[in-house]
Amino acid sequence: SFGVPGDMDDSLLEIYFFLKFIPSPYTFFKQIKKLKPGHFLLINGSEIKERKYWDLPEIDEKNMLSDTKEINNNFEFLLKDSVNIRMRSDVPFGALLSGGLDSASVVALMSEISKFPVETFTIGYDDASFDETDLAKDAANKFNTNHHSYKVEAESFEDSLRKILFHYDEPFGDASAIPTGIVSRYARKFVKMVLTGDGGDEVLCGYPSFQGVKLSSYYKKAPSLLRKSLPGTLNIFSKAVRGNARYKINRYERLFRSTNLDFITSMIERMRTNYMRSIKSFFPQNSKIYSIEDYMNDFMKNCSYKDDFYKLMYISFKLFLPDDYLVKVDRMSMAYSLEARVPFIDHRLVEYMVGVDKNVKMKKFERKSVLRETVGKKLPASLLTAVKKGFSVPIVEWFKADTMQPNLEALYSEDIGLNKDVIKNFVKENTEGKKDNSNIIWMLMLLRETRRKNEYELA
Repeated sequence: SFGVPGDMDDSLLEIYFFLKFIPSPYTFFKQIKKLKPGHFLLINGSEIKERKYWDLPEIDEKNMLSDTKEINNNFEFLLKDSVNIRMRSDVPFGALLSGGLDSASVVALMSEISKFPVETFTIGYDDASFDETDLAKDAANKFNTNHHSYKVEAESFEDSLRKILFHYDEPFGDASAIPTGIVSRYARKFVKMVLTGDGGDEVLCGYPSFQGVKLSSYYKKAPSLLRKSLPGTLNIFSKAVRGNARYKINRYERLFRSTNLDFITSMIERMRTNYMRSIKSFFPQNSKIYSIEDYMNDFMKNCSYKDDFYKLMYISFKLFLPDDYLVKVDRMSMAYSLEARVPFIDHRLVEYMVGVDKNVKMKKFERKSVLRETVGKKLPASLLTAVKKGFSVPIVEWFKADTMQPNLEALYSEDIGLNKDVIKNFVKENTEGKKDNSNIIWMLMLLRETRRKNEYELA
């Protein structure tokens, strides 16, 4: 399993590679497999057969749906009906509400259907760059919900680390499991079931990476001299700044540098937090690992989509959503006996929106155009103009705190089977604000704790 906070999808491949293919203390378990998404097992005595009952539809890229008015009407009808169906419950329920468009849209529709004020739940932080409580409060006030807000402190980290290791039964690289667990625990004090906005970015092609793919298609038409010089110029400029400004410049530098590459290589090069060559330096030379390039090429061999925009949509539905986001929400919500329902991935809505033209889903570079032109019109203006933050935690800053230093030093003072010097450099870059290496540091901590736990149990 894999994942990343913040922009989320931009780093999923590096994390998947990092956690899935390194030597693990669990390698002595054989023939343990996960059931594929959209499949069931048919067991007859000793015979076990795997059967597929649903798959992402094929699309005709030359004949995609493009009637904006009809698409908007159908989308709003399907989403509202999906919300209505998932509100059927004989126990108290509510909704997880962030400052994003997806969860706010679900709450907007719930408030139209419910005879009583909707119970909504959000969490926030002292770090304003991660905090969305004001945006969530704007939505709560707009739709007259019974709103509950909880502030997360850095002290929650150690407890969250232990809980994630316990409930996932495997290293789980998505640090947004931390806030998901905290908000689930908080919401469970009031309700037993919640609706969430998960799946909206997949259905609407709303991740920043879709903007990146679309921008790349235009950038490839620019003069060759500009394409060759711009990445280097941005790289030089980034060295003059620190923190969030530098992280943002680094993302654009990788985006522009990757435009002339094939789709798979381009995705790997654009990873948000670290270059893949740096990740690979963790491993001893001549390590027997399954490379991310081989993995992704093998994964994409069954994809018939041609346009890079639709290829990314394919990966989002087939890889990121079932192997990370839904796993994350299901494990962390059920850890506190809270049922989470996801209206955006109603199969009717998914099947319909897969066939919608990319220029309808994203007019120019506007994310989630279909949602903005339908349910989005009911939302507060502050949400419509807000910068996407994602459901994440400020671990990049938490890892700079003095109280965290003993844990960080243990990563390169103990033997966890990886290059200690490289780990030490990653920690140093993060502490000095040169790079946002927090996701990798998070995963290293998970691996360290997993090995320690496993060695203790085996002993």
